[in-house]
Amino acid sequence: MTSKSLLEGFLGIHDFLLLPWQEYLTLGLNLTPKFDMHLVYNRKRHGIFRLGEVTYDIRRRSRYPGQITAEFLLIDLLNNTDFFTEETSTIQRDVRALIHKFDAGALLKMAQDYGKVSTYKYISSWLTEMQTMMSVRSFKSDELSAAFFGNFHNSAEQPTPD
Repeated sequence: MTSKSLLEGFLGIHDFLLLPWQEYLTLGLNLTPKFDMHLVYNRKRHGIFRLGEVTYDIRRRSRYPGQITAEFLLIDLLNNTDFFTEETSTIQRDVRALIHKFDAGALLKMAQDYGKVSTYKYISSWLTEMQTMMSVRSFKSDELSAAFFGNFHNSAEQPTPD
């Protein structure tokens, strides 16, 4: 019997999101969970239950996505840093280093829809900082190009003294 069918029977519903802790490892972070259990988001029940050989941390949520995406995983990780043995500040630092690899629009939307207030603030501030840094780099690049090519063109236009 699969986890999905076990949960459907236990919860009595088909609308839930099963999130095995191993999913977080797909983000490329070296994480160690405090407990060997899977998260389950649903609108009906909550509690920690052992079904078969697996322990589930079933959480009642009013909203959760229909499927797991990398952006949702990142937001959920920041929401649940206490689920892992690593310090929250270490996880935040590591996430910040990876944030440029994600779709910024999707990440901000996930933070708005599913993030805690603190998670939304982190994501929003990091994305703003990243955008500012990219704008500065772009500006410097344009400025250097204009200076170089401008001087090149200007020197080509000036007559040479005899």
